[in-house]
Amino acid sequence: MCSAFAKAYYGLNSSLAAEALALRDDISICCRTGASEVLVKTDSLQLTQIVTRQLVCPWDLACIL
Repeated sequence: MCSAFAKAYYGLNSSLAAEALALRDDISICCRTGASEVLVKTDSLQLTQIVTRQLVCPWDLACIL
């Protein structure tokens, strides 16, 4: 593992929204540090399926992802 972070997300309506924000923030960190290859792990099957386009992205997560 090269990096990890933790952050509290307040005022969200679902755990999926928190997972999506964490993914977005983590990828942003990787981009800022110049990482060219990234392996992301999540315990959210639904988020994984949304990101890999197996599920349609819900409208409330579209602005996050």
